[in-house]
Amino acid sequence: MIASSLKSILKIFDERPSSDKEVQDLFNETVLMTLSRATSVDSNIHPVEVGIARQIVEELTGQDVTDRDIRVASSSAIYEVGSLSRYLNAVSSSLSLDRKLELVNGLAKVINADERITEREVFFFNMVVSDLNLRASDLCGLSQTQSF
Repeated sequence: MIASSLKSILKIFDERPSSDKEVQDLFNETVLMTLSRATSVDSNIHPVEVGIARQIVEELTGQDVTDRDIRVASSSAIYEVGSLSRYLNAVSSSLSLDRKLELVNGLAKVINADERITEREVFFFNMVVSDLNLRASDLCGLSQTQSF
């Protein structure tokens, strides 16, 4: 089960993950933290957003989480220690491009869940993309196949 205390995220500032399990735990917590936070970014936590976030967390991590886990992670005390941007920047170097894209695609689904996209949600999405050090070409699936 993913710990809603997000211990792996806090640990990233002290040391880099060294094992596959540590990287997986870090990814799992990053998914939970980011998607949970997305449900409350527009100050209107819609139940469908929470349900979609829960579903995507399970798809991406293989871990079953409850609506309560999503709500707890969205308002976790971790945000008193540092900003989401700070955590995502720190995590970015430990996650593969594929993992980052899975997270961002899941985030887009959560934001679209209630069929209402606010300026805050667009800002949040762009912030996450930037903090994960993704480029527009990454999001579109464009990769260099030949050099000059």
